[in-house]
Amino acid sequence: MVAGRSGGGRLIRAALRFLRKARKRPGRAAEPRRSPATLPPSPATVRKFSDYIFKPGATHGKDKVFRSYGYDRTHSEQLAAEYTRQGTVRYQAGDYTLGREDHHGQRVTIPIDIVGQGPAVGRSTTVKSGWMVRPDGALTLNTPFTGFVR
Repeated sequence: MVAGRSGGGRLIRAALRFLRKARKRPGRAAEPRRSPATLPPSPATVRKFSDYIFKPGATHGKDKVFRSYGYDRTHSEQLAAEYTRQGTVRYQAGDYTLGREDHHGQRVTIPIDIVGQGPAVGRSTTVKSGWMVRPDGALTLNTPFTGFVR
């Protein structure tokens, strides 16, 4: 076998990255940080809905999913709060799928339940949402909709 072609080099590089990060991690903080579940949604999270999902003229079509369950731009804060709540609870419970990790942090996919309102009362679905666990431990929403949970 040719050296480096078996995939073992990747494993060694990943182990070295892990060890370097472990050395850089600070010790436990004197005061425990507030749980993300008790924090209000950040303005950035609200903007993921108001300025991205429900952006006038957007061609990605993600707004159709939310509109079909009775939501529009005026519900951005409500959706952000619900995503923050469910995302935090599910992350803490280990209900997520790992994605790739880089210098920005660890990407995770977290399922979110959407319950219909208005004309869509009685309907619900579960969608996949993209999140990032930042190097400082913060959990941030990258994208509210990446597909449906099967």
